[in-house]
Amino acid sequence: ALAQDQDRVEWLLQLARLAIVQDQLELARITGDRVLVLEENAEMRAMLASIMHRVGDLKTMAHHLEALPEEGDQAANAANLLGMMQASQGKIREGLDNMALTETLAPDAFVLQATRALYLNYDPDISNEALQEVHRTIGRRFANALTPLDQHSLALPHDPERRLRIGFVSPDFRSHSVAYFARSYFGAFDRDRFDVVAYASVAKPDLVSEDLRSLVTEWRNVFDLNDQMLAELIRQDRIDILIDLAGFTRDNRLLVFTARPAPIQMTYIGYPNTTGLPAIDYRITDWITDPEGVDDDYSETLIRMPGCFLNYAIPAHAPPVEPGPCEKRGYITFGSFNNFAKINPKLLALWADVLHAVPDSRILFKSTSSGDPTAQEVIRGELECLGIDPVRVLFNGFEPTPQNHLAVYNEIDIALDTFPYHGTTTTCEALWMGVPVVTLRGDRHASRVGASLLTAIGFPAGIAENAEDYVTTARLLAENPGLLKTARRTLRDTVVGSSLCDGRSHAAMLEQAFRAVWQIWCEQQN
Repeated sequence: ALAQDQDRVEWLLQLARLAIVQDQLELARITGDRVLVLEENAEMRAMLASIMHRVGDLKTMAHHLEALPEEGDQAANAANLLGMMQASQGKIREGLDNMALTETLAPDAFVLQATRALYLNYDPDISNEALQEVHRTIGRRFANALTPLDQHSLALPHDPERRLRIGFVSPDFRSHSVAYFARSYFGAFDRDRFDVVAYASVAKPDLVSEDLRSLVTEWRNVFDLNDQMLAELIRQDRIDILIDLAGFTRDNRLLVFTARPAPIQMTYIGYPNTTGLPAIDYRITDWITDPEGVDDDYSETLIRMPGCFLNYAIPAHAPPVEPGPCEKRGYITFGSFNNFAKINPKLLALWADVLHAVPDSRILFKSTSSGDPTAQEVIRGELECLGIDPVRVLFNGFEPTPQNHLAVYNEIDIALDTFPYHGTTTTCEALWMGVPVVTLRGDRHASRVGASLLTAIGFPAGIAENAEDYVTTARLLAENPGLLKTARRTLRDTVVGSSLCDGRSHAAMLEQAFRAVWQIWCEQQN
């Protein structure tokens, strides 16, 4: 159509919308730039700002946000995007204040409210009780987003011992952290007792998608289906247990679960908090991330795994572990490769204490936005106010491949975990690359994941119980070059030999959990 009339703005807008949906971000950007040549368009500005956030170009994102009107249809979207940008620059407080505006501007926009809830997990000042209430409020608000499907239209046999069909729903069956934690057990389930059906809501399947597809019984590419259509497909597939792997993260399909397409519904892996949705029956976790006494924090019933609730797939084609940089530089380099939204003033104060405790040490930051000048200025400025010379604060930009990304771990001696939202994939990557991790145990799931991971590989010495202990642990590691050298040489073997990488045992524990809840359901029906 555009070949016939290249200046039709409504057609250009539609092309840009479709390009974003299909994850063709460069086509969307070029199309958006063309629209803005023809006219000033608030929707297109918002789309371009979103694109720039996803590719990590926060300077251009800021340019588009500044041009958006403060009122009108795009006001809520603009507040959300501005909040996301500020969080990506380490300005979490300002970001959350802007996202809070969406509660008034667009309380019924699920995507905006889910994003706000996600980012509240990064807030160092919110109490656990207040955080739970936000999630429960959203869960109640969207509990009836879809009309429940007729429970009798496709009755499933109430046989507690029959072969079960387990469905997994995720937008992240691609090159994404969640895929690394699903792969090990996907291929390890007992296929005589369980069918595994993957519902991949993925715009652009990649090599990781193809790998996962080879491991499951059935693969459904459901990206083009709306929530109602997906719910009906799941019902037609006769799924017994349906599992969400995204929570409130981007592109989730949580609203599908409100139609109750499966008799038993769970959430797992992808999100560190409750969904608040009455339609989600269970949440899979463990005894370290969710110890005894926290059950009331969740709207779901907790299923606790005997070990770590996560299972890590060894990264393919990881570069070799090199000697620690302290051996050639003569000083310790700490590192954090986490999302900058996890970095806050209280955490930077803690890291400043670590740097003061280890003279001449450096800290290296790496994330999708670590190349942004404003983000660098914010973090360097905060640390400088805490007495840290800016020359000790380093940044590594975007790396184009997973191999290049992992190779950057060879530039750090010790990884410092974030707080209150711990790292997950970054912690596993650091350990795989021979880098010990220091983590601070907190009062909620998001701030206990590091403790669970380190316990699983047999390195409890990296778990601190308070801020003073965190600094001491980091200092003692830094002062022990022999231990760092040994970690560099042995950690990879330790990780691969631990329960964290035992996909078969992990799958067996999941199978046991699935069978138990299925038997409970059957008893309730009979």
